[in-house]
Amino acid sequence: MLGMLEQGGSFKIFLNLLEKQGFIPSVLVFGLHTPSQPYNKSEIFIKERITFGRLEHTRLAASLNLFRILTWANSRRKLFAAMSRVQPDHVHLLLHGLGFKHAFDWCRLHHVPYSLSVHDDIRHLAAFDLWKDRIESWAAEAWREPSTRFVISPEMGDEYSRRYGKRDWIQVTDGLDTIAPEPRPRAPKRLHVYFAGGLNVHYEPSFLAFQQGIKLFSREHPDWQVRFIVRGGRRLAGEDEAAPPIEVLPFGSQEEVLNDLGSVDLLYLPLSIDPQYANFAKFSLSTKMITYLGSGLPIFYHGPKESAAFQLLQKNHACFSCHSNDPQAISGALKNVELERYQTIENALQLGRRDFEIAEIRNRFWSALKFAESSC
Repeated sequence: MLGMLEQGGSFKIFLNLLEKQGFIPSVLVFGLHTPSQPYNKSEIFIKERITFGRLEHTRLAASLNLFRILTWANSRRKLFAAMSRVQPDHVHLLLHGLGFKHAFDWCRLHHVPYSLSVHDDIRHLAAFDLWKDRIESWAAEAWREPSTRFVISPEMGDEYSRRYGKRDWIQVTDGLDTIAPEPRPRAPKRLHVYFAGGLNVHYEPSFLAFQQGIKLFSREHPDWQVRFIVRGGRRLAGEDEAAPPIEVLPFGSQEEVLNDLGSVDLLYLPLSIDPQYANFAKFSLSTKMITYLGSGLPIFYHGPKESAAFQLLQKNHACFSCHSNDPQAISGALKNVELERYQTIENALQLGRRDFEIAEIRNRFWSALKFAESSC
């Protein structure tokens, strides 16, 4: 059984891991919203608490978690009942949301082995939650007891071993099925910047600053065609009507995103510079970054220097970067793209081939689970 499957990057990682395995796992999702992309018809969804529409996508969302106390016991009973019906031999948990706590307790009660994936730091996920201390203590328990631990980055594995107890871990993240054979050619005097993915609330200042940066760039290059294209975004309060607009496209399939890449020149990879989101940046690796690595296009990283993503990209000279929301600094960094474009893309492609081939990542994941099951 594969437990606690989430949407977004985690959903994409698990879909890639499950592909070509020749069996269909039972999937249980514990959260606020019915998944828009269920894994299969038998997927079980259990609602954590009552929800409040648009308020769930604002800064008030953390306060709304107070209402989980009204449904905590009932949702726990539902999850226990669902797992007992399935009768899994092995449970795979994602340390995200609070479903992991219930599933972890069920595994203990029924002496069923489980493995654990950590994609985002629990201190980031629970940062504004009034239960944050108890959530972290549950996460620490869940870290110490599984048969196998998978982490999205070495930084995450090292940090959790430091905080919650030294344990072995295996890095498993998203992977690449196809990698461009060489850097894509660039149209002259054109800068089409592209972002694909969810535009989180804490990214908003970075997007608005970047719009100001390309406004300065376009002023200094009046004969260039400059665009800022966001696949899966939304309109932002504070957009500058005098700047190249943020062109919003609806969420698209992987095929649509790959098709978009044929007409863009630079891939935008933002992480919030705000210190309150530091734990997200330090330890997580974006699935978007991995897709970008195989594209044959240059990556523009816009975020803190301390992030796991930037440390990996910088070590391999695989991106251009700016670590400030100062429009002048952004514009200046964009000018560097032309100077070392080809070699930087080639470095990114080599990194993708070396570390993120999906066949190798799948083998690492399933080999570890099979070994864990045989040892039980």
